[in-house]
Amino acid sequence: MLIKLGKNSFDIIDGTNLVETDKYFVYFEGYFFYNDDFYIKNEAINFLVENIENIEKLISKLNGVFLCLILDKTNKNIIIFNDKISFPQLFYSKIESNIYISEDFWKLRGYLNIKEFDDISVVEFLKYRFVSGKYTLLKNIFEVQPGRIYEIKDNRIDEKTWYDYKIKEKINDKDFAEKEIFNSMEKIFKRYDKIFKNKKIGLNLTGGLDSRYILGMLLKHNNANNLINFTFGTKYCEDMKIASIINKKYNLKSSYYYLDNNFINDYYDKEEISKIIERIGFKTYYFQGFGFSKISNLHSKESIDYLLTGDNGFILGLLYKDELESLKSFDDLANYLIKSSSTILSNEDMEKYTKVKFNDDLNKELFNRIYEQLDKTNDLVSEYVKWSILNRERNYASRNYSFYSLNSIPLYPNYENDFFELMINLNKKLLKNQSVYINSMYKYLFIDELKDLSEILVEQRGYIKTDKNNNYIFNSKFYNKKRFIFNGFSNKYNLKSQYNTYPFNLIKKNKKLVYDKIKDIMDNENIINKDYLLDNLFNQKRKFYLYDLSVLISLESFMNYVKEL
Repeated sequence: MLIKLGKNSFDIIDGTNLVETDKYFVYFEGYFFYNDDFYIKNEAINFLVENIENIEKLISKLNGVFLCLILDKTNKNIIIFNDKISFPQLFYSKIESNIYISEDFWKLRGYLNIKEFDDISVVEFLKYRFVSGKYTLLKNIFEVQPGRIYEIKDNRIDEKTWYDYKIKEKINDKDFAEKEIFNSMEKIFKRYDKIFKNKKIGLNLTGGLDSRYILGMLLKHNNANNLINFTFGTKYCEDMKIASIINKKYNLKSSYYYLDNNFINDYYDKEEISKIIERIGFKTYYFQGFGFSKISNLHSKESIDYLLTGDNGFILGLLYKDELESLKSFDDLANYLIKSSSTILSNEDMEKYTKVKFNDDLNKELFNRIYEQLDKTNDLVSEYVKWSILNRERNYASRNYSFYSLNSIPLYPNYENDFFELMINLNKKLLKNQSVYINSMYKYLFIDELKDLSEILVEQRGYIKTDKNNNYIFNSKFYNKKRFIFNGFSNKYNLKSQYNTYPFNLIKKNKKLVYDKIKDIMDNENIINKDYLLDNLFNQKRKFYLYDLSVLISLESFMNYVKEL
């Protein structure tokens, strides 16, 4: 889709994915429940068109993941609205007296021939692995933000926020919170029961707790017969080991994507990178995109109707930090966000590996960008949580929705209103207490015929035990020590270790191949100091290969892709 909206006029340049009715052109992506009825595709479009006059009142009652654009043929205006997270994406650009809109970043960029990079966006990407807020890597291409309503008419864009992400602190009792978290998941899966009948269900099963919670609910609701679990990783990693134990225990159908020595060839392949960069664009670093692309291939082979993922989980609680309480102003918060989100290249490394010169002016621009995204009417902690939630998906793999939706309808239980609203209503003490989340599944779900799920270890954290207050906690002290020692031996003597979760230890065995591949990828030298990178390629810790190098490859490849179009 590509729409040009002028003063009292519109032009459908590309009508792909647009549905035409008597009065409107409509673009819809995603799904929602309304009064427990399920809406997708044309059913969703018809429902929204019928209720367009009341959309502001209606939108908070829509439960799901969705984005909608409605173009009124008569009034020649556009309304755009989305859910509070909005994995589906929509982009816009304002040039002279016209506004251009598309769901396809590259289609919009190509039609307008935009090639100029936004300097502060480049810095954000190198520091955070994402570009924040409405911005993209390219100047004058912006992204519609979650939890918003946009009205566009006569070269004017009016934007309203309908969801405030405020931590309301209405729930103070721990036992009550634990039971309500379980009850909220029960409501969600009872609603799913209606749409899962005679359908094929997929679950991205890891060794972690979030996907296990979902699996427990699927088993409790008797969905094992039409379920297939997908797992991605090296053959001997914890994710594979734990998923295999679970699948065998409950006789579940499973599909695995194994990373082996050929991973290096694929991962650092120039054409493979280009394909993934085309799909994920400016939102991610390369490894996660690579992983999601591979596992989505498994989904397609199994013809999955609905795909569930444990994304989000207890993220609201994990986002909370005690040091937030010491912040006194939004200036403090903006500076804290700059510092706490900078997990990739330091300012010093940025200047070594790239042609970016970080100075006070650049730092001020970075501050201003983050500061403008903060709602000054909200409290500081809520704004921190909001900013982190909305940028977390960028922090990982673009919107993984872009891969998952290719072959199935992705469902996100932890983003549905029942769970999300409950979590945001917990007081801060409960919100940051992960045992509340763990207890909700171990006390109320992992019992009776599902008891075995509580006795299987959790990836990177070990086995669960109970403390003196009957809280379920990780018995991680000994486990982490064991993990550290075992990794040391496995790396030194080239042993196979379940604790080597990530495949980057394979780099050590394939240094020459990696060097040649990187040399080829960086051939155009858009922004990377190629010689310095190659000279220092193997004097790094695993973090460099997992994050830093992946970000550098992503950015260089993105710039190459823009140049070639």
